Amino acid sequence: MFTLYRRHVRSCQHHSDRFYRRCRCAMWIEGTGPGGYIRRSLKTSSWERAEVLRRELEAPSPGTTLPPAHEPTVREAAGKFYLESVARNLAPASLKKYRAFCELLQRFGDRRCPLLTNFTPESAREFRDGWGVGPSTSSKKPTMPFDTEEMDRILQHAGENLTFALVLRHTGLRISDAAMLKTSEFDGQRILLHMQKTGTPVSVPVPPMLCKLLGETEPKGGYYFLRGQSTALDNWTDLWRRQLAKVFAKAGIVNGHPHRFRDTFAVDLLQKGVSLEEVSKLLGHASIRITERHYAPWVQARQSKLEEAVKRTWEEPKLRLVKG
Repeated sequence: MFTLYRRHVRSCQHHSDRFYRRCRCAMWIEGTGPGGYIRRSLKTSSWERAEVLRRELEAPSPGTTLPPAHEPTVREAAGKFYLESVARNLAPASLKKYRAFCELLQRFGDRRCPLLTNFTPESAREFRDGWGVGPSTSSKKPTMPFDTEEMDRILQHAGENLTFALVLRHTGLRISDAAMLKTSEFDGQRILLHMQKTGTPVSVPVPPMLCKLLGETEPKGGYYFLRGQSTALDNWTDLWRRQLAKVFAKAGIVNGHPHRFRDTFAVDLLQKGVSLEEVSKLLGHASIRITERHYAPWVQARQSKLEEAVKRTWEEPKLRLVKG
């Protein structure tokens, strides 16, 4: 099997990702096929053209006697899945999770069922049971918003992390996006959340206290919350997770998690009558169905309040005596 990749020129801004599809650097191929091992340029910059050439190289010549068919292994399948994730240009945080998952799967396959054809539903259940992770990770249960008392305690114990905590609370940004907040994304009153597919910016106004704190924050390299020397997203985000974990511990917050700020932002809007469509837009969800899946209970609670308000407008008819 052959692997396609780009051999970037030094001036290419994507030189660190050899599976990037959209630049015009030369396409190369590497691997073993019917003609043996090769590693060479395909003399094209088109990924689509390279795919055609790869299929031609993988096809045996007429009259060639093929060796016994190779049975794919779990290790190979997991490796190809990860390479495909890289080629799709997924976010670094997502690739980190996929890499860890694939490494677990490869070790399990080597130990229990090397061949992919032997990986049965029972094997999958055994693999899942051996993850050694907590219930929240394996079941992906949704987090809950902070209540008013919890939020007050968090802000009281936030200390030097107060500005970052307030950004999470009042923007609904994921921790990775908040950690990478640029000075160009704050205009003194609003924070840019993201760009829609139409190119329309989506921003949210923030309270005066947060405006003041951001104005007093000294940026580093054009970022508000860069700490230390590393600019790697994983390191950056993990640092702020550790900082918030300390705040949660001091504030006595059970099951404290950065994503709960995002939930608090969303639920607060829903309970104040903001439509699910608008909340979905602010959160940057790809589909309103995602928003419904996470926040349907609070939408239903708001609907119940509306129904009660309507019922209170009903008046019992007053009986009057009528002379016969």
